[in-house]
Amino acid sequence: MKKNPFDSPLTTIMLISLATLVGGVIRLATPIAANFPLNDGGLFYVMIKSLQSSHYNLPVQFFYNGAVIPFAYPPLGFYLTGFFTDFLQQSQLDVIRWLPPLISTLTIPAFYFLAQGISRSKTTCIMASFVFALLPRSFDWLIMGGGVTRSFGFLFAILTLACAQRLFYSPRPSLIIWTSSWASLTVLTHPEALIHTALAAFLLLLFKRSRANFFHAIIVAAITLLLTSPWWILTISRHGLEPFLAASQATAGNRTDLFNLLMRFVLLFRFEFTDEAFLPFLAIFGVIGMFVEVGQRRWFLPVWVITSLLFEPRSAPLFMSIPLSILSAEALSEIILPA
Repeated sequence: MKKNPFDSPLTTIMLISLATLVGGVIRLATPIAANFPLNDGGLFYVMIKSLQSSHYNLPVQFFYNGAVIPFAYPPLGFYLTGFFTDFLQQSQLDVIRWLPPLISTLTIPAFYFLAQGISRSKTTCIMASFVFALLPRSFDWLIMGGGVTRSFGFLFAILTLACAQRLFYSPRPSLIIWTSSWASLTVLTHPEALIHTALAAFLLLLFKRSRANFFHAIIVAAITLLLTSPWWILTISRHGLEPFLAASQATAGNRTDLFNLLMRFVLLFRFEFTDEAFLPFLAIFGVIGMFVEVGQRRWFLPVWVITSLLFEPRSAPLFMSIPLSILSAEALSEIILPA
């Protein structure tokens, strides 16, 4: 029997390192060439400045464009960006320009760690890592100025799901701690990352449901609430639930007006959410991969793609890039290349 060259640990490390290097070059090229943070992030710039001027004590409010805004956003990304700025003695604008693409690059090895738990084939996992590194939708929102929260949130979300998958399939006490820790960092970084992480974790639990896994999920949720309580208790005591309700209502407005249920189904079947230039090859491979999964009665990845778009469409394409990359790699490794 011919040995699979991808079974060698050294080969795997070299290939994942190559995928990370290629993905890093792609992610860093445009921000480094620019002399200013890309696209958005002005609000976050002001929030970081406000945090620094208060000596990293969480401010009650801040001022932006003449408005007084409660400081109720998850603050971890602002703390980390401020610490990097102070420690490196660099301009805050420069740090906002290069830190998000660097953190986005770290999502590539984290993605491989997650794919290992989902796919049965190491070959597919390695191919999926290259697809993820090249897929524009896996990083284009992360390398902008607003990526100071999105990039950290996406990285922590991937690591949370990787640990949750192992907790549900190969439970160990240490995995409860790891899953809770990464989940807490996700909660403290980005609200939409929290939503999609909770959705994907629920699907993992649904497809591997058992009394023990349900108990583990309850413990992880309780520890996460405990670890994040200093932030949310302080925020609620200062501002009540109004900022959170306002944010949820704004998202609900997007869902009902711009992304009604019918339109979401249209977007799903058009499969035009990968942001690829010219022909969307990776999206096409993803569609083929969905047929492969359904044909073999493996439902988790197709259900993940569909529910992400139907449940929370605004940032769904970013989080759909995770299952889509694995689906594309399965199409390549099981259908296209063998043919």
